Amino acid sequence: QVLERDQSGASFAKLTFPPTDDQGTLKTYNVLITKKTAETEWIPEELTIAWDNGKEDYSVILSEVKTRPVTLLRPKVVRTDDGWQVVPETLETLGMKDVTEGPAAEPPVRITNLPVGSVVDSLAISPDGQWLVFAVLSGKDKNSFRSQIQMIKTDGSSSPSLFGDGRSLDLSPSFSADGSQIVFSSNRGGRHMSIWQMAANGEGGITQLTGGDTTDLWPSLDSDPRPRLYYEALVDSRPDPRLYMTQLGTTLRTDLTTSGGEQPRVSPKADSVLFTLVNPKTGKREICRMSDRGGAAVNLTNLPDFDSFDPVWSKDGNRIAFVSDRGADADNHNNLDIWVTDMHHPDKPTRVTTNGSWDDSPAWDPGGRYIYFRSNRGGSWGIWRITLK
Repeated sequence: QVLERDQSGASFAKLTFPPTDDQGTLKTYNVLITKKTAETEWIPEELTIAWDNGKEDYSVILSEVKTRPVTLLRPKVVRTDDGWQVVPETLETLGMKDVTEGPAAEPPVRITNLPVGSVVDSLAISPDGQWLVFAVLSGKDKNSFRSQIQMIKTDGSSSPSLFGDGRSLDLSPSFSADGSQIVFSSNRGGRHMSIWQMAANGEGGITQLTGGDTTDLWPSLDSDPRPRLYYEALVDSRPDPRLYMTQLGTTLRTDLTTSGGEQPRVSPKADSVLFTLVNPKTGKREICRMSDRGGAAVNLTNLPDFDSFDPVWSKDGNRIAFVSDRGADADNHNNLDIWVTDMHHPDKPTRVTTNGSWDDSPAWDPGGRYIYFRSNRGGSWGIWRITLK
């Protein structure tokens, strides 16, 4: 029986305790205590009330529910009979109601103010540190899976500039070294995802940079006078993702590694490339580095039991930020956090976020003072900025 509340919020019921058997055993009542408001919910507690010599007062302390369920919509690459395809995947995640990083840390700042239910894809910062570019995803199946590339000021002060008509799937945008161009992956040219380029100021047309029989993702342009494009390519005839490099303006492309890889990011000096590689024994990703020309790779994380991904360079190339679940939250649960490591000591990374929410897709402020990242903290997806110690 649910007890109704009166105007003061109290609930009343009269309990009687008749014998339930010939031995005179008195009846007991099982009680479930719940509390919920528009903003807060508490974990229900159970209580058994017996005669207890006429005891009338019982007290229960309810624990507040500190997490919020947050739905994540993300692109997933699958191999079908028709080759590689990008399809939507829905994942239920938990975000902390508390958005801070503990009493001793400076609280992060939320940069975006998107409509409720919006899901942000990966993000990137312009070389001058003035602009953030990212995509907002929508759709429930392959036919309706779409995105809209947006650009805002890094302090969140501007209204979003929109790129494209929102009818295609545009993913993983990033800036050219001089900040004048944005490269991204899109299916606007047909069945396959390919790499496209457009002006960061929105003027002019959109140029297709790759094509053919591959599904191309995660573009990254270097700072060479004749820019080279690095990207992840999925060939329909192969079961593994490849890392390709091509000189813009040519049709030649170089397969950089024998073992493949994902998420390439070329260094500011254009002399090496970060990427992720799946450990075949554990299925976890690890972060590697190789020459800009390809060849043998160095494993920077060497933690095969944990997932590490989303590596990005600092502007001076001396540090990288990445995502890993190697750390635990206050309840000793491993969750995704932002980490930073010095490239001279990659075995000694520093944990940047500890909140317990899902934090990923880091991007460096060019001055090296801040890191921007995507998070579900507070109960919705958004872009946040945290100050480095």
